Amino acid sequence: MRLYNRIALLVLSIVRIALSQDLRSEDITNNGNYLIARCGKNIPGGKADQLVSLLREIGEDLPTIIVYANTGTSSDYGFKSLFTSNDAVPVVTANYGKLSDAESVLIDGRATQITFVCFEPGDPVPDSVYHTISTQPRGAAFNEFGSEKIYLTPFFFNHLRRSPEPYRCPIFRRSHIAINGDDILGTTQYGVIIHELMDKYLHFDYLE
Repeated sequence: MRLYNRIALLVLSIVRIALSQDLRSEDITNNGNYLIARCGKNIPGGKADQLVSLLREIGEDLPTIIVYANTGTSSDYGFKSLFTSNDAVPVVTANYGKLSDAESVLIDGRATQITFVCFEPGDPVPDSVYHTISTQPRGAAFNEFGSEKIYLTPFFFNHLRRSPEPYRCPIFRRSHIAINGDDILGTTQYGVIIHELMDKYLHFDYLE
């Protein structure tokens, strides 16, 4: 009887996961650049709506950011604090250009749109992603390298401010951003999205 109960529970668990995958398989929002999955399609003010709005804000800011990055060490916006010369200007502007164009990544030789996935406890995810999320309860986002997916946790939506406060800049120490409890990049949705996208592009072949 005990073995039967265990088998029954296992079967029910598998069915539940399969139903969860099926019910949310069509929950895809395409904002024209990136895909947004399992975030509540067509729910006014829902997570998908919030991400579409945030990605639009970032997209509108990027052309200006690229202009300032091109000014190199004469820029008033931190480039000189990070770099001692203008040698890195082409690399920096090229990577911002990838964000601005929302370039696809190559998965098995196929152009694939980057996809933001809203994670909820119990969702079926790869073991590596589950282990990372379960051991970092305050983690806001996790990049699944080798795939197009970036997972956003409930912590991202429930605890992070949307954007940095105006005129508030990171602190630099020896050309590195000082990470502390008040880290404005890691504690805003805006900063986390840019960080994860840049991580994704830096670890992938991209489309020219």
